Amino acid sequence: MALPGGKGLPYFPLDTELDDKFELIEAEFGLTGFAVIIKLFQRIYAKGFYCEWTEEVALLFAKRIGVGGNVVSPGISSGVPSLSIKGGGGVLEKKEVAPLFASAGGGVVSEIVVASIKRGIFDEEMFNKYSILTSKGIQERYFDATKRRKHFEIDGAYLLVSGDKIPNNVYINAENVDRKRKNVNRNEQRRGEESKGEENNLSCPESPDGEPEREKGGKGKKTFAHDSIPYKAAKYIADKMREHSPNDLSIRPDNLEKSLQSWADEMDKAIRIDKRNVDELRQVLQFSQTDNFWKMNVKSGAKFRKQYDMMRGKMEMCDD
Repeated sequence: MALPGGKGLPYFPLDTELDDKFELIEAEFGLTGFAVIIKLFQRIYAKGFYCEWTEEVALLFAKRIGVGGNVVSPGISSGVPSLSIKGGGGVLEKKEVAPLFASAGGGVVSEIVVASIKRGIFDEEMFNKYSILTSKGIQERYFDATKRRKHFEIDGAYLLVSGDKIPNNVYINAENVDRKRKNVNRNEQRRGEESKGEENNLSCPESPDGEPEREKGGKGKKTFAHDSIPYKAAKYIADKMREHSPNDLSIRPDNLEKSLQSWADEMDKAIRIDKRNVDELRQVLQFSQTDNFWKMNVKSGAKFRKQYDMMRGKMEMCDD
């Protein structure tokens, strides 16, 4: 059940016994701290599974709930623990939190947010990177509450949950995924032992100009050689599908070669047009067919190419 015209929830679950993270917020800020956290949860779930948190948002939020301004809650001395995070348009160095946020206009609300990030109620990396408030727990509860909805779209850049926690009715928009590449060699080394055997299955000769070898079919149509990189990548998907989706029509014997050639064409485009690194493509391909969510949603070369950035982002988050 959603709010009219939006992705949010009309209500959200709250445990009767909260863990130490919430008790510590209440111990430090009193009932005001607990109330602010619940109000933030309301704001997040009303919008979906995250909300933006900038200096301007903090000021407006504090005004609406009647807490904040430049008021520092009783008992918060200048010795408030420091936290090195960035967000809200700038970098917060390791300074005292209370006076820093008071001068920025966030007041006690922002102090509570900082303490909540420090204690893991909200995810620090998501705040640092995107200036949003969310957490793995928030996302798990959100997707559990929306699993009976019709199909809807989410921003894949902000996901913290694993693929098996995301219901099949969710379409993940990969356009806004952080495209900052990490060191491929670091990923290669980290995955080296577990993927060594499968890497050999995807290796094949290339033509002198660096493009995968392919043959010409009738009427100028490309027919990919069975030892080419695109064809082997396509066959890898088909082989894995035989394990998890054996009844899929695309891998029936009478359709298989046609499917493989079509998927190989998409793999070829991913390498030549999208400029995907072959080693990285191999890693993402393996991830797509071992992750519980993606293996049920990537059953063709076209789907693999479309969701490439999303899968790479999730793969790198899993590495971390």
